[in-house]
Amino acid sequence: MSMPEEAPFLFLTCKRESTPLLKDETAALFPEWRFSYSRPSFLTYRLPEGTNTLRSALERSGELIFASSCSAVLGKVSGAAPGEMPGLFASFMEKRFPEAWRRLRLSVPLPSRVHFWLPSSPAPTPQTHARASELSRFLPGQNTGSDLAEGFFPPSLPRPGEVCLDCAEVLPTEWYIGVHQVRDFHGRFPGGYFPLTIPTDGTSRAWMKFEEGLRWSGFPIGRGARCADIGASPGGGSQALLARGAEVLGVDPAEMAPAVLQNPDFTHLRGRISQLKKKLFRKTRWMIGDMNVAPNYTLDALEELTSSREIEVRGLLFTMKLFQTGLARRIPEYLDRVRGWGFNQIKVRQLTYNRQEVMVAALKHPFRSRKSK
Repeated sequence: MSMPEEAPFLFLTCKRESTPLLKDETAALFPEWRFSYSRPSFLTYRLPEGTNTLRSALERSGELIFASSCSAVLGKVSGAAPGEMPGLFASFMEKRFPEAWRRLRLSVPLPSRVHFWLPSSPAPTPQTHARASELSRFLPGQNTGSDLAEGFFPPSLPRPGEVCLDCAEVLPTEWYIGVHQVRDFHGRFPGGYFPLTIPTDGTSRAWMKFEEGLRWSGFPIGRGARCADIGASPGGGSQALLARGAEVLGVDPAEMAPAVLQNPDFTHLRGRISQLKKKLFRKTRWMIGDMNVAPNYTLDALEELTSSREIEVRGLLFTMKLFQTGLARRIPEYLDRVRGWGFNQIKVRQLTYNRQEVMVAALKHPFRSRKSK
């Protein structure tokens, strides 16, 4: 791939079904980026000329809701057969990497580990693990090996600021090679894919959503934290909170799983928000929600609680379902509504275990209880 010094490229990866959403979002947020090439789950963009354009683009890429990962393009290798690819990669690293790296002018350390994944199927496998280990031998910096150990969980995740060499297998005979510096939670994992396995007593996929969401949000929810799970049945989200030692009120007219009901720190409030007395939530500081309704209905339920003078909520973590394509374009409007409730730190992302939805984390910072004023 020939890349003039004044025209760097990025590649973005995402969920396959979110490819058109990411393309629309990028066009709206970064109209100066020139769309170049795409396949399902994979898009490339040529950036405008200018000093620090690439660094700025990499930093701002975190604003993209539907992007799982973002890398500065170093080049591309392609061959006639899949078996040729490791050799072509080795040749690239020996002959073309030094000049490609100089051209980026990122002023960051050399990459010290390899992230290898298939954008169309980013879950780690024994094959991608073996490939990452194989390619790590050709790193120019200190070789710390692959990110993934047996079971596909990283033995030592890259630290913030560490640089990873990204190898995305777009086709079996077409690999894009890029680089990114770790800036956030998902940047520590190949393709931004956070590997999780639901526990044997897990009641639903909601556990995976909220286990990932709680880690991504960084909310300090621990032992004794007072939480409410809105739309709790059958209890996967509540389980993620209970495992942290939280005390949980589960709100849902439907049945809860026995494993959740048997936990002494869980209380089932059987009914809808509109049917429950607000004084039941007076000690609640954190709320999660995963309701299978349109975003405005989810926001209505949360607003009914957060707007009550009897309740002082510090943080919200909830999904918004995007049943129709047009709803994605309304996300800024939905977030403005949440800001109107006093939450001044908000982020939103389509997480690894989100499907036709996004996760919102909203925080009041600093949080001062009216009782302490």
